[in-house]
Amino acid sequence: MADMNIIITISTLAGAGLGSFVTHALSKFSKRIQKLECYFTNEDILSKIPQKNDDDTIYNNIYCKTFKLKNTTNIDIKSMEVLFQFDSTSQIIECYSKSKDGFDKQKIKPSKKYQNEAHAYIELFNRNDEIEFFFKIANITTNTYYIVESKCLGIKVVCKDKCKDKCNKKSNLSSDLLISK
Repeated sequence: MADMNIIITISTLAGAGLGSFVTHALSKFSKRIQKLECYFTNEDILSKIPQKNDDDTIYNNIYCKTFKLKNTTNIDIKSMEVLFQFDSTSQIIECYSKSKDGFDKQKIKPSKKYQNEAHAYIELFNRNDEIEFFFKIANITTNTYYIVESKCLGIKVVCKDKCKDKCNKKSNLSSDLLISK
């Protein structure tokens, strides 16, 4: 009888320990840093020769770049900000977004401080939702870009090249912030 009580006690403790371990492992897995995927999908050169704008600004060249941000996490994101940066000498002329909510519903604005930055303010970004971002950029020299998350915890933006025309693609992902000069 004493041996049976010891066996029951040991099996109860082992079962509780296993349950605790499984609960801890599942909790750790679900609370890990989530990754949003951002795809560089297209790049077009609109002009390689200097162009004069309506306000007499001269642009050395003009490129059009497209990115697609997809919520590949296991959570619905209430709000976050994504920072897009291009060459330190470049200037963002236009930027807008397109999502299932419509055209420019996810606000994206060029930075007032740096000409090569744009901040995308994203709200209600559910699992598997996608947002496309379009940029018209002038005065590109090194043709680099950098994308990073901002004002959100536990989320990391991972960039992947999904450019349709690999032969004509000239852009490269930078590993550092591209500070305006």
